[in-house]
Amino acid sequence: MVNHLGKKAGGSAKSEKNGLLMSSGFITGEALCGIGIAVPVFLTGVKDWWPTFYEKSDMIGVFVFISIIFWLYKTVSNKD
Repeated sequence: MVNHLGKKAGGSAKSEKNGLLMSSGFITGEALCGIGIAVPVFLTGVKDWWPTFYEKSDMIGVFVFISIIFWLYKTVSNKD
């Protein structure tokens, strides 16, 4: 979806490759974080170890997600 919007905004082939590389890095990082969270749960057997910081933490996650999508869009739509 971001790739389509970036092409529509006039992004260059180089910026498309940069966006693809960036997206691949995000996917790899997310996978490594998932493994990093799963290993302690598997080793200890404690499933409820993740602390709840406060009730607004979901909104922080949404803000970070939207910021990353915007950053990716800016990378893909770059005309350089």
